[in-house]
Amino acid sequence: MMKGDLIRCRDWRAEEKEWNDVGIVVEYDELLKTVKAVMQASGLVKAYRASDTELIKRAPQNVQYLKELAKSKKTLDNPAT
Repeated sequence: MMKGDLIRCRDWRAEEKEWNDVGIVVEYDELLKTVKAVMQASGLVKAYRASDTELIKRAPQNVQYLKELAKSKKTLDNPAT
């Protein structure tokens, strides 16, 4: 997950674990596995565990960044002789 990605979230306290909130990632902490997102319904910034979130769609700038990263890794793995 990266800043700007569209995600859906569930509340871990609810009895029924339904994916009921949709939001945009504001911050993702890889070490603590936490996500802060602006929620669509309320406009509030909420914090979730990464296990309680699911990626819906990547932000366009993140797609481009990941493509460039994969391309650079391929050239490093297979250097021209």
